[in-house]
Amino acid sequence: MRRAATSPSTTVPPKRVYPANIEYDPSGYGTYNHAALSDPNVGAVDINLNWYAVEPQAGKFDFAPADQEVAAWVKQGKKVTLELRFQHETNVPKADCTSDGWLPSWEVDRIPTVCEQRDTTGLLIPDYFDHVFQTDWRSYVATVAHHYAASPYKNDVTYARVALGLGAESFPLEPCYSPAAQHCSAASYRAAVHQLQVWGYTAASWLRWQEGMLAYYKKALTFTKVIYPINQMLYPRTNRLNINTATGNPVNVDVAEWAAAHGFGIGQQGLNGPYTGDYANFNEIIAYVRKHFPSTYLQFQTVAEVSNKGTPTCSAVCLVKRDVQVAELDGAHSIEWYSADDANPSLQPSFAQFQRYVNAHH
Repeated sequence: MRRAATSPSTTVPPKRVYPANIEYDPSGYGTYNHAALSDPNVGAVDINLNWYAVEPQAGKFDFAPADQEVAAWVKQGKKVTLELRFQHETNVPKADCTSDGWLPSWEVDRIPTVCEQRDTTGLLIPDYFDHVFQTDWRSYVATVAHHYAASPYKNDVTYARVALGLGAESFPLEPCYSPAAQHCSAASYRAAVHQLQVWGYTAASWLRWQEGMLAYYKKALTFTKVIYPINQMLYPRTNRLNINTATGNPVNVDVAEWAAAHGFGIGQQGLNGPYTGDYANFNEIIAYVRKHFPSTYLQFQTVAEVSNKGTPTCSAVCLVKRDVQVAELDGAHSIEWYSADDANPSLQPSFAQFQRYVNAHH
């Protein structure tokens, strides 16, 4: 007697489990916390593909540190994310901007830049609208994408976060919120904003830059999810250079809604407990996205490491619990933690809690 074939409709596919807790190591290219490899609460690592380190000479690429890092994590059954960056998100320790930061020196020689100075630091900002810069950066992204698409690890990449501004993020300048508190020069900041305008920066051109680049990244990185990294743009947030006059919305709101509608993930790069100040209009963005595009992948990155920090009313453990609570309320799939935090034994219960939440809800 023949056994009846199993109906495909009765076969239950395995539930996809996202790595909820992802390590971010600020030390540089190819570095990570080795203890995290055996930590069951850390499921992935950010691969920091800083342009100057990966393409030290034009057309000559060094993928060895990245490939070694990817192989080590995948060998442990874990995932990776790709972080492609052309410049720091914070100023580097040369007030005269003689350091190129994460821009390759050969690229700095080819494009216009402006120096945004702080008291003791400075950062070279590229002309985002320069044809040479856009061509070179797109070529770099395409080469990285091809390298991993052709590798045995392409199915192990959870998402890619690719620069739309400083860091693997989306702000054109590091904001100068308070010169006294941040040791930044208001005059230098205003001069840098003016130079951006000379180069063609407007709210409309910045929206086109971000959406155009995102579309390119998605076309290049077909094997993984591409994240739109949300940041507040120019300070103050009411600055007319932040507002899309066609809609009356901040540019980051319009781009986030466009990104969710076109299948991108959404990433909040300022997780810091409850958003009472609504950083980068994220409360508005998340409400819209969850209502209209509830399957959108939601990624968070903490503002800074919290280990050995805290306040009289909220310890490091308290701060991480608060971050996890906010991420869960917003329906997040993952949080990028600094490596000093994911190595902290006292924070492991919170990481385990967040992984349980992700397993149950995604």
